[in-house]
Amino acid sequence: MNQQSLPERGIRVDSVQDRSIQAVVSLLDDDTSKRVSNIWAELESEFGLQKIYAAPFPHFSYHVAEHYEDDIEDRLARIAANTTPYSVRISGLGVFAAPRPIIYLSLVRSTLLSQCHRELWSDLSGQAYTTNLHYHPEAWVPHITLAQGDLTTEQMPDVLRYLSQMTFDWVIEVNNLALVFAEGLEQGIKREFPLGEGQTEITTARNEHHENMTQHANSTKDNRA
Repeated sequence: MNQQSLPERGIRVDSVQDRSIQAVVSLLDDDTSKRVSNIWAELESEFGLQKIYAAPFPHFSYHVAEHYEDDIEDRLARIAANTTPYSVRISGLGVFAAPRPIIYLSLVRSTLLSQCHRELWSDLSGQAYTTNLHYHPEAWVPHITLAQGDLTTEQMPDVLRYLSQMTFDWVIEVNNLALVFAEGLEQGIKREFPLGEGQTEITTARNEHHENMTQHANSTKDNRA
């Protein structure tokens, strides 16, 4: 298991209430998205962990900033159209230990994954405002978040023991880039770009999945109120 002592990463409700964040990510393929969503549901049932639903679309991130220039969508459409879909493997569980613990699935940093990330970093950094440097190619840890925000240090050993009983020999089909956002308490997918196909609208299936996850997140917030 990987353990990193790094500042907070990703889109978090309790860290963005007074500012906006945008990120360039890949949304997970349908099978992997369902697997991750099921794990989120299990962690909620077993440990009461709910804040992962702040961004209710399983993904991994390449680049994060406060905001991008207005032509960001044109840039992403061009990059996606010229990027061939590829596969990436899960290497196992990992932890960002501080200042708040985060448990994640680590991705094998293959040549194709690194190449895609470097191209995005090179193309977007000059168009981004207040870039998160944890996503710099020399520091980037590609990952899928499983628990964050309300995971405590005291809970972490039990949660890791629970997750360690699972098998993560997954292969993820990476077939898109997406621009996502967080504005205060609102998070969403602004646009999705299929790899190798140019620009298109988000698929009906993913829209339905996103809507279901958002409804769950809203229900969770209502129950806590």
